[in-house]
Amino acid sequence: MSADNSNTKSSSQSSSSWFSAPWWWTFGSVPEIDSDSLHQLVQSKPEPPLQIIDVRTETEYQEGHIEGSMNCSFLPNVFSFSNRIQELKLDPSRPVYAICLSAHRSIAAVKWLSQNGYQAFQLKGGMKEWRRLNKPEVKD
Repeated sequence: MSADNSNTKSSSQSSSSWFSAPWWWTFGSVPEIDSDSLHQLVQSKPEPPLQIIDVRTETEYQEGHIEGSMNCSFLPNVFSFSNRIQELKLDPSRPVYAICLSAHRSIAAVKWLSQNGYQAFQLKGGMKEWRRLNKPEVKD
């Protein structure tokens, strides 16, 4: 019986590790930066480099992204996002700029980052607004 309990415990721990962000995380307000301001920062090429994470899928990212951004998909779940943030070794003492297509996934990412000690901002209007303003993109 104790073997069953330990299996059940592992199973439930595994399930909680694959927790998806609640749907309501994509609503509400978070700190923002507008496209013109972020573009000016990107053009200034500061040292150390800006911490820009693009939380879109890898496919979306490859279709075009902001120079210097790092792909860190918020999908399929918070666990994989958290692991990727650790891999990127982001500095919590410096701002992190989160980008998605239409500023919904980035809201959830900024909320997660803020809850984990980062000063985070989303790109207002997302890549749709960036593109509408004809800001530059790069492809890998």
